[in-house]
Amino acid sequence: MAILLRVRTVFTGVPGTPWYSNLYFDDVAGSPDPHIDLVRDFWTAFQAVMKSNTTATIEGDCAQIEDSTGAVVGIRSGTALTVVGASASAPLPPANQCVLHEFTSLFVGGRQLRGKTFVPGIIATQSDALGAPLAGLKTIALGAGNALITASNPIGNWKVWSKKNGVSSDVTAVSTPSKFGVLRSRRD
Repeated sequence: MAILLRVRTVFTGVPGTPWYSNLYFDDVAGSPDPHIDLVRDFWTAFQAVMKSNTTATIEGDCAQIEDSTGAVVGIRSGTALTVVGASASAPLPPANQCVLHEFTSLFVGGRQLRGKTFVPGIIATQSDALGAPLAGLKTIALGAGNALITASNPIGNWKVWSKKNGVSSDVTAVSTPSKFGVLRSRRD
């Protein structure tokens, strides 16, 4: 049993939004602002390859979640922050997302606990002729993920949470696949 801090990002500004992204961390006493800052830095890493009308708002009110039950046991209030895409280039279709895979050292039921974070609003120039992410985009994603692992360590580690299994574990490594992820819920 552990208490997690959920930092939610709401994406707006393009057809099909709002889109939501939740990142989880060890809950620590006090303000969630250090974790909100980390999430802002994570999204800022993608700013140059994100369509200019894509806005990521990191909510200031962060839920405290008991990982074994999924129950919200409190709210920590902090300062909301915003990141706006910086590219005027045409975006990829809304369903196509850059994907960051998150790995832990925990195995549950014979399977490694893993997570995924989808990055919306990526511009079409980050896709090659076959529709795969360019190496530069993959480098950005890996850099953002590794920076989040490192920066979260002293203030409350980045976590993967399995609601189904009622467990959470530290993110120890990240990777990015050689294709874009497709979210069926974002096929607007």
